[in-house]
Amino acid sequence: MALSTLSIGAAYDDYKQPGDLFRLMGKQAHKRLIDNIVSRLSKVPRRIQEPQVGYFYKADPNSREGVAMGLGLSAGELVTQ
Repeated sequence: MALSTLSIGAAYDDYKQPGDLFRLMGKQAHKRLIDNIVSRLSKVPRRIQEPQVGYFYKADPNSREGVAMGLGLSAGELVTQ
């Protein structure tokens, strides 16, 4: 099996694959995933939570909404990084 590498300057999207996976998951799987993420992020300071929610938005806007709501953050006020 050969490994391929990205050429310098090639566009690469770190969020496409997790977003695609999230969109393939069913409603119950979404809930479990978001509940697990919220459970872990609820233990860290807000200054860490906010950028993390932005990363979820890059993968899928719906995942951002669920995580933000679970953390008691207003997704609409958070800056997308």
